[in-house]
Amino acid sequence: MNTAHEQQLTKPKDERDAMPVLMIHHQVADEGVAEVVDAIEAAFAAVEAQRPEGIRYAHLCRAGSTEFIALLNLDEAGRESPPRP
Repeated sequence: MNTAHEQQLTKPKDERDAMPVLMIHHQVADEGVAEVVDAIEAAFAAVEAQRPEGIRYAHLCRAGSTEFIALLNLDEAGRESPPRP
């Protein structure tokens, strides 16, 4: 199973604009892959529905394995806490 969800992670024009990228690496048991993929698709659908400003992300599953990698980059706008309902 090969899955990839991403928004473009672009190189900053100036190093002062550089924001750190958080990388999360995880591996699941064979029987958990479908559940993880379903959860990832639901999470990214929710993010896309809200379209928060200042968030760039990518989530990948290495082909033929149970290994997942997620990348998250928040610029200044993405670091602000959303208003509470």
